[in-house]
Amino acid sequence: MALSADVHAQAPAESNAAGELAQLTDQVLRTAATHYNQGRYAEAEALYREVLSIMPQHAEASHNMAVLLVQTRRIESSWPFFEAAITARPAQKSYWLNYIDALIIDERKTDAWEALELAQKMARLNAEEVSDSIARLVDSGYAAKANQILEPAQAQPLAEALQGGALRGGAGKVLPAARRKLAVKPAGDKVDRLLDLYNRNKLDQATKGARELTESYPHFGLGWKLLGLLLYKQGKVSEAIPPLQEAVELLPEDFYVHDALAMIFKEQGRLKEAETYFAGAMAARPDCSTTRLSLASIIFAQTRHKEVEAMMRELTRDDPSYFPAYQLLGQALRELGRQEEAVACLQKAVDLKPEYLYAHSTLLFGVLHNQALSKEDIFRRHLHFGKVCETLSAPAFDSHANSRQADRRLNIGFVSGDFYNHAVATFLEPILRHLAQDESLCLHAYHNTYKFDHYTERLKTHFAHWESVFELPDQVVAEKIRSDGIDILVDLSGHTGSNRLATLAKKPAPIQASWIGYPGTTGLKAVDYYLADPYLMPPGKFDSQFTEKIAYLRAQSPFSPPRYSPPVNALPALRNGFITFGSFNRINKLSQDVIRLWSRLLLAAPNARMFLGGMPPEGEYDCLIEWFEQEGIGRDRLEFHPRAGTPVYLQMHHHVDVCLDAFPYAGGTTTLNALWMGVPTLTITGATLPTQIAAWSLNQLGLGEFVSEGEEEFIRKALFWTENLEQLASLRSGMRDRFEQSPLMRPDDIAKDLSRLFRVMWQRWCAGEPPAVIGTDGI
Repeated sequence: MALSADVHAQAPAESNAAGELAQLTDQVLRTAATHYNQGRYAEAEALYREVLSIMPQHAEASHNMAVLLVQTRRIESSWPFFEAAITARPAQKSYWLNYIDALIIDERKTDAWEALELAQKMARLNAEEVSDSIARLVDSGYAAKANQILEPAQAQPLAEALQGGALRGGAGKVLPAARRKLAVKPAGDKVDRLLDLYNRNKLDQATKGARELTESYPHFGLGWKLLGLLLYKQGKVSEAIPPLQEAVELLPEDFYVHDALAMIFKEQGRLKEAETYFAGAMAARPDCSTTRLSLASIIFAQTRHKEVEAMMRELTRDDPSYFPAYQLLGQALRELGRQEEAVACLQKAVDLKPEYLYAHSTLLFGVLHNQALSKEDIFRRHLHFGKVCETLSAPAFDSHANSRQADRRLNIGFVSGDFYNHAVATFLEPILRHLAQDESLCLHAYHNTYKFDHYTERLKTHFAHWESVFELPDQVVAEKIRSDGIDILVDLSGHTGSNRLATLAKKPAPIQASWIGYPGTTGLKAVDYYLADPYLMPPGKFDSQFTEKIAYLRAQSPFSPPRYSPPVNALPALRNGFITFGSFNRINKLSQDVIRLWSRLLLAAPNARMFLGGMPPEGEYDCLIEWFEQEGIGRDRLEFHPRAGTPVYLQMHHHVDVCLDAFPYAGGTTTLNALWMGVPTLTITGATLPTQIAAWSLNQLGLGEFVSEGEEEFIRKALFWTENLEQLASLRSGMRDRFEQSPLMRPDDIAKDLSRLFRVMWQRWCAGEPPAVIGTDGI
């Protein structure tokens, strides 16, 4: 195992101070190498620790420290130093080769083989180097030979480590500060004790020590890093930010500091700041696929989907087996309206990692947007997921100790990744306000996301018990649900993000149901019921597409008008002299087939205009313009408006006479909001549940005349309204009265229905009866 010592000509520095520090550090490393080669390991170690106290990520000092620890039979302590060296210079062959040798010495041959594979990719080992490593791996006597003292080897110039921001401050300030850091620093054993406390999870003691360290040595970056990470680990997120930001100033190339800050700001929804720090983490580890994915995910959250596409295409070229990249690429393509490409990428992610259930769910959510797939194919794909999920989740609990007393108080659990300002939460909260008052029920929440906002705070008040399960394994969550004695577990996510279907597959509760979050089957045999209403799922129409039995409410969910809703205005067509069609659907619903149909309508109504709200940043919707132009609709007939806050978004409806729905995944919340603003939506129903979503709200308000069963009927109905503006104006002015008279505005009745429905499900289980369709007459 070769020790590296920098023997080189000083590279030009940006300032005399930087050059002087480089010369000083070089001299320390030379002296340390001499001590090492002459067997004075304690003296060498002290010098390496001195350098690392100033620059904890210094590649050569980290590497040589690791080699020294191996040489002095402290191999377990060497791994962080090897990691730091390789992280700083992943292309340095000698680091990898010595790391592999250390793994062999420690008899970790499986890890050594994996390291060799990585070294081939990152350091581009030549055939001879690979062959030598393989020979050492299969040579059982190698470990005995490795304890000899080897001659020092040449290394990369130290000046490289002193560039790129490693030294901060003006030319006249760098060297004095550096000298102070060399002269005034914590003893190595003090840092070791802190690290030991951290690794043994003695967080209070470690935090106290880290605070003292930052007070005594304010220029010691590792102290600030430790303090920040300790506070973060204890959930003291706001307190962790200042020390981590101080650490990033002192350790600008430290991956972990950048990554921790990025994660904090991501959790707080401060996406721009998260992006900045993820970019810093990527700069520290440019070849790290996970970091590149994290940065792209934050950009995705900011709806810059074209950037994400470019980043993930590059990543899939660089690391073609990295399956999460195909998933994010598929999601970006879906947002750009390129559904068939999206499904192909998502399928690739599943093919590469069949046991990665999140990729399966993302794919299934994607196929619901694909017009080319039949209802049979979509159902078959969901059944395949169910089989994979239940196989991976085995064994499921085959019995439950819940008391079979039919009239006792029931423990009802709700599991969701959407307990924050999300459409699911807006539907759920009005019901919870009444359900929580039902003394026959005890409500439990299983919060499966890091997101926490004012909506979360309000939701918590309606539950008797609240558990955060975001970071817990499925088995642990399942056992928690069983220990809580949950009688009926309600999934609110389906195949959307942050779902817990793998937990449900273990059957932790005797009765399980899916509701609100996803317009389709879970595909799981372990889920017994799907909650809906007759307008959403006409009896018998969709039963063959569900593994669950349908349980009917009078309304699937209520509607809560947004707090800052503008009033309904007069029909704009009466003022403009032409009709304006609109859409506020997500861009990922606007496929080329959708644009083709809308263009046919615009050609048939040559004076009409198209208003598209909720659009991503300019440039992200160029494909829509291109698709319209291909069908003969010029840019001058189209208005694009970006996403906006709720009041502005609702006010945009003042410019729209009739909304046009997308297909095959119709608008849900967007249709309800448009109706609240007096604007009806023309929709097409089909053979799958997602096509029924807009028809559900229209039929609840008695507006079945806006529902079509095919494209020709859709165009005929749209043209009818272009010629009957007074009738359309009358509907607009009376729309909120329709809401007031519908079940959508009576969450108390829905809560009563739900409570009775839970009781029927429970009574059937107590009687040993299997799940069955429960109609309105059954509750």
